[in-house]
Amino acid sequence: MAPLDSKQYDLFGALQAQDDRTWPCASDTRRPFITGNAHEIVLGTTRLGDCLTQAGQRTPSVLARLLEQQDWQAFERRYAGTGRAPDLPRQLMGQILYGVMQGVRSLRELERLARLDLGCMWVTGDVAPDHANIGRFIVLHKNLLKAGVLRKR
Repeated sequence: MAPLDSKQYDLFGALQAQDDRTWPCASDTRRPFITGNAHEIVLGTTRLGDCLTQAGQRTPSVLARLLEQQDWQAFERRYAGTGRAPDLPRQLMGQILYGVMQGVRSLRELERLARLDLGCMWVTGDVAPDHANIGRFIVLHKNLLKAGVLRKR
């Protein structure tokens, strides 16, 4: 092992820890998020919202309205302004909450739910992130989720 004062050790001394780096966040750069629009989803000739209403399914629309009333800036600031556009935090949180309300607790089942369940499609705007992106969202925002930072706008 090299002594601490060796030149090889000094090569790494100037590197910052990854969490200490400052990245431009998506909200600062006005970079768009991947979003969907539930009002554009049509089944045959009927809009999805009308289908859910006719079936007596109120949960998706109530959850979607609740999510739209929240301030998501703390979540949006956690994303870098470069690279692939991230999924909209509101929609990912909606997918997770809707899944929990349906008794789903597996990331793969949450992914499946977003692709097959009409209520979940309404909440997410028909955006269906895979299980890995859902997991990354939870890990990235675990402190915000624990702290309960969501507040009405």
